[in-house]
Formats: sequence, structure tokens, C-alpha cells
Amino acid sequence: MRKFMWVTDAERDMIKILRASDHVTLNISRDGGQWNMRLEDHDSGSSGFGSGPTFDRAWDAILDPRLRDFVRDIRNRRRGSG
Repeated sequence: MRKFMWVTDAERDMIKILRASDHVTLNISRDGGQWNMRLEDHDSGSSGFGSGPTFDRAWDAILDPRLRDFVRDIRNRRRGSG
């Protein structure tokens, strides 16, 4: 029997990005209560780093505007497919 887990929008975005891109690198670490992430889109050459007390805050803190556009496009694909 499958058990389902609720995920946040940020976690769902991460999964969509990993499935949608052939050339992306995502590094996630957690040191105590601090989440650190680096996302690199090798197709565009952009990268961003985010840090925060929660996964969602670290994800939203990724700074590069091109990565924000990439995430926004992934979100829009999700909304359009459902």
C-alpha cells in the first residue's frame, strides 16, 4: 500500500525542475537548523544560492533572476497540466 506525503510548493517545484531539465544541478545541505541550497541551470549558465531556517525559505532565497524565471515557468507548466 502506498502512503502519500504532503509536500510544499517549494518541494514540488524542486521535483518538477529535476524531472523537466536534463542539465540541472541541485545541492542541498542542512546544518543544524539552517538549510543551504545551490541550483544551477547548465542550459542558461545561471545559478543561485539560497539559505534559510526552512526548506521553503532557502528555496525562495535563490537569488539569480534567471533561475526565478525558470522556477516560475515550471510552476506555470504544473498549473497548465492539471
